[in-house]
Amino acid sequence: MDKEERMWRQRSCTLYLQDGGQNTRFFHCRATQRKRKNLITGIKDQPNT
Repeated sequence: MDKEERMWRQRSCTLYLQDGGQNTRFFHCRATQRKRKNLITGIKDQPNT
């Protein structure tokens, strides 16, 4: 990880802590969307396999 990348990572963590977790709803919605997208509702079996 280069110096600039490390700086941006630290800055993002600092901004998140300053925010006080106000983005919690946003992250929860994203996680819920991802869970729905990745959900396997069933498995289809092809004949002759």
